[in-house]
Amino acid sequence: MFEVMRGLRSENYSLGVIEITINNDGKGEGMLIAAARVDFTEDSGLLIESFATPFRLLQVQATKTRP
Repeated sequence: MFEVMRGLRSENYSLGVIEITINNDGKGEGMLIAAARVDFTEDSGLLIESFATPFRLLQVQATKTRP
């Protein structure tokens, strides 16, 4: 609330981004960006700008859910 009232820079980074890579055994790792700004490039790519240092996700495990 403080940052919105003051118009600080972090209000321009309103999205969260997560990328996880999981292997055939259901184990993996990834990255979490809690505050990001996302835009498209001219060649249809994706540009992700992080407001702070991304978090590294370790020991990610895929699980089956029940229907």
